[in-house]
Amino acid sequence: MNATQTAQSAGNDTLLRDFEESLKTITSKTGGDESIDARKKLMQLGRNFDAVTVQPVAEKLVAVLPTITDYTSRYTTLTLLGDMGQKNSQSAQTVVKGLANYITQEKDSGLTYMAGQKLAALGSRFPALAEDAAAAIASAMTQEKDHYARQSLSFSLATLGHISEGARDIAVTALGETLGTEKDTLARCLTAGTIADFGVQSPKTAQQTLE
Repeated sequence: MNATQTAQSAGNDTLLRDFEESLKTITSKTGGDESIDARKKLMQLGRNFDAVTVQPVAEKLVAVLPTITDYTSRYTTLTLLGDMGQKNSQSAQTVVKGLANYITQEKDSGLTYMAGQKLAALGSRFPALAEDAAAAIASAMTQEKDHYARQSLSFSLATLGHISEGARDIAVTALGETLGTEKDTLARCLTAGTIADFGVQSPKTAQQTLE
């Protein structure tokens, strides 16, 4: 290892150590100014990880997300996870799997649809993950009670439905299920329009939309 590589490795070790310390603070339930400072530092540090060093960071964030009780810290962690997942296909797979486990457990509607948006973005960037992302969003959408969150999840699902056939099948099934229970007239029209759009893409999907 030459001098440049040694310096880079040392820098990465320091970055990871500082990141872990900030992450420990926001998960310790201390609150107050200490947590606020730690969240800011966490966001700043997160921007410095490259495609090579991002995987352990993504794994740590996925592991701690379900344990974080503070809303703002969960928001920060979700934001970082979305960024980490965009770095490469490995980190994207880690984040999609983590968010798939998390999204149906989240009680806050805003964070639920935020997680759906992150999943849709990752499925769009990495089409091999579109089906898994769609399945996670569909599960959350069919159990979501908040109207706005449900609509946002349906939009995320519609995005993924244009990425792959598997994601489209999931989207049509889930949107069809909500169409029968949706009480808002505008929401029903939007959902029906999305399903119809999918129906023109293939004979198979057209038959599925009619069922």
